[in-house]
Amino acid sequence: QHHSFHRQCLYGEYVYISGLEYRSFWKWNKYKSVPGYFKVSATDINAQPEFVEKEMKYVPSSYLWQDAERKIYAKSFNFTRTGAVNLEIGDDGTPYYVQSLYKEYGLSGKKRYDEFKTAVLNSETGETKVYDLKDVPSEIDAPLTSAVASSMNRYYGKYGKGWLNSLFSKDDVKI
Repeated sequence: QHHSFHRQCLYGEYVYISGLEYRSFWKWNKYKSVPGYFKVSATDINAQPEFVEKEMKYVPSSYLWQDAERKIYAKSFNFTRTGAVNLEIGDDGTPYYVQSLYKEYGLSGKKRYDEFKTAVLNSETGETKVYDLKDVPSEIDAPLTSAVASSMNRYYGKYGKGWLNSLFSKDDVKI
């Protein structure tokens, strides 16, 4: 069973990437790693998916200490996570899971759009690093996930000229 496809540029070609996932706790307990991921051309409508062998121990459907999201949380518990983790393939073929993180304003839960960070988990070794956006390695194509981009579009479309404007004159409000 595999996860949704995520587009990225790999070796100069636009491709969709999809990691394999466990169907149950029992499958994870038996195998403890998935054998790789699929990639398929994002520009050739006739392309067939290609399986890439790369043992991945830390994936979102793993359990306990191998759960990718739990590993990321352990390194970033003082930040809020948003959106699903994305699978990205590094320049040398290393598979990474990437998660967007942010700080909230007080108790309101509103995102601080000036304080996004990116967590990067090596799915082979489990090594996890948290970066400021400006410091994310260039091999990570999407340091902000699509969930964050969508949220920013909604927020700035509505509140670009302030909260009061969004309620009354609604000048340039776009939803």
